[in-house]
Amino acid sequence: MGEATLVEQQIIGSRDLMKSLAARNIKLTSAVWNYDADANRWRFVVAAKEFDSFLPREIAKAYLQVVLALGDDRSLTAGDVHIVPTNHPLLQSAHMLASTGPDDEVRIHITSSMVNGMFIQDMVVLRAA
Repeated sequence: MGEATLVEQQIIGSRDLMKSLAARNIKLTSAVWNYDADANRWRFVVAAKEFDSFLPREIAKAYLQVVLALGDDRSLTAGDVHIVPTNHPLLQSAHMLASTGPDDEVRIHITSSMVNGMFIQDMVVLRAA
């Protein structure tokens, strides 16, 4: 099975989502595109302290905020977004490899890395505060 491609429009859409959520007073502490080899797709993995209060029981409330922030943008769907707690192991690993400031928007590509016993096949870090 071939590896799915992360396209520039998805990166732009995810940055727009970060800004739209910030305008709604939801500040993402982590935002990474992570390749899921089992599903052969990229997922935009995000975390915010504001989402932690909903997780795991009321995750629909967190996704509602994402859907509202997406608006009419079609470069990204709620299905592309995976909301996790701020202490998620994947995001802790991303932070170890590419730590950023809380307001930074970067683009750091990580490939074939082992961190804390977790193998990261392919990841693009936009924020890891």
